[in-house]
Amino acid sequence: VFSFSNNLEFIQILSVVGTYGFNMICITFFLMPAIFIMRKSSREILVCLLFLFIAASFWAFGYKKLNNKNLFSYKENK
Repeated sequence: VFSFSNNLEFIQILSVVGTYGFNMICITFFLMPAIFIMRKSSREILVCLLFLFIAASFWAFGYKKLNNKNLFSYKENK
């Protein structure tokens, strides 16, 4: 989680999958280059592309969640 602490959009998925699920996603994400290099068929390339799409969707989810204006409520002190 700390390796993504500067990327708030990506870590918003923690609210859905939790820290253990996020760690599994990170391990899979960082193993993708090894899977791509050591591939034996084109099926592994599709798996890598699927994981890249999933990572992009996590970022899009976080971007939408951070830019949701209804998420925060401001109360004026008078």
